[in-house]
Amino acid sequence: MSKQANNYEGLVLKNINFKDSDKIYTIFVRVLGKVSGKARGIRKFSSKRLSSLDSLNLVKIGLVGEHELKTITEVVLIDSFKNIKTDLSKLKTAIYLIEIVSNYLNESDEYTELFDLLVKCLKRLEETSYLDTRIENYFEYQFLKMSGYELNLYDCCFCGK
Repeated sequence: MSKQANNYEGLVLKNINFKDSDKIYTIFVRVLGKVSGKARGIRKFSSKRLSSLDSLNLVKIGLVGEHELKTITEVVLIDSFKNIKTDLSKLKTAIYLIEIVSNYLNESDEYTELFDLLVKCLKRLEETSYLDTRIENYFEYQFLKMSGYELNLYDCCFCGK
């Protein structure tokens, strides 16, 4: 009895080598949160999925399994953020944003607003011809707001005026 793969939109955060030809990926999936998935045979030269599962790729991914470590069955590349990967300063910013999300989320914490914010900021970073630090500041501000630590820049914290 074979299990049906569920397709999800996700962002590849990081990966580690596992055994001879496998890799374990950490993926931020829109509806599931941070998920670990094993891709079998991905490190073989004949693998067609290798480039699609590069870090910082937005993908549509098929996952099977109820355990913490799911199995990746299929991958369709949505966006590779090529302009970010070719510019070192943009890449630094993108990795910083991914590290914030990766360290904040626990496994299987569903957080669709944070996923949408991260993808929105990465797409904006991809579109700009220069590094715009406002994107990083916007992400940090919105992230703090979602976490419950919203900054109040309009009222005095002592008197309330």
